[in-house]
Amino acid sequence: MLRAESRWLAIRWAGLMGVITLAACGQASNEPEPGLYRAVIEAPEGEIPFGLELGAPATGGDPRAPSLLLLEGDRQIAFDSVARVEKALEARLPGGKGMLAFTARGQKLSGYLRLPNSAGATDEFTFTAESGPVYRFFRESSTDNADVAGRWSASFSSGAADSDWVIVLTQSHDQVSGTFYGPGGMEQPVTGQVQGDAVRLSSFDGQTARLFTATVNDGGDLEGEAWSNLTGSARWTARRNPDAEIETTAEEEAPTPL
Repeated sequence: MLRAESRWLAIRWAGLMGVITLAACGQASNEPEPGLYRAVIEAPEGEIPFGLELGAPATGGDPRAPSLLLLEGDRQIAFDSVARVEKALEARLPGGKGMLAFTARGQKLSGYLRLPNSAGATDEFTFTAESGPVYRFFRESSTDNADVAGRWSASFSSGAADSDWVIVLTQSHDQVSGTFYGPGGMEQPVTGQVQGDAVRLSSFDGQTARLFTATVNDGGDLEGEAWSNLTGSARWTARRNPDAEIETTAEEEAPTPL
């Protein structure tokens, strides 16, 4: 009992000293705090969220920089490298073309993310992250949400090309996850959230960020916009079809990615 009380008092004292130190400094720490963060890419069509975990410096890496893990659904993707450059941290994304650079202020991170585009160059997007919140798109969950679970026939239309996909979704309350199945055996896992009739799905694997926004219309179909850093914007629609399959031909053209 005495040992437990001593430990509790030590924790209280450490917390108090932390508060005093911050008050004396008059500002939040510029060192990134370890833990889980809700990160956001500011894309033209809206926010693309993903999980980010900051840990101890990686073995053989920059001892002044934390290790970074990209968390997307049940996937954990390690960054190629993380290094401190003056007051900022720069991290190379898997694949070599993408880069994340940010500074910290307390439990908040801010900076930019560079991702490859269809022309072989890179585009820059605003990046922010905050420790603590665990929601995907909507901070407040709704109890009256559309049911989007099931198998869907989907069509994507852009200025460049059109393509047909099959979408399989599962849903628990307002949380949604699933996979887009496309031509040539393409598969794209997604994670998202429903609020009322509004549907938001996204994915980020370190090189390609994707966002799918839609509304469930009066007929029960999905209608909305899709965006990725590699293909730009497209309109998409989807209709429930328990027998939906991707049609293949003997001489199939190169598949159009999402």
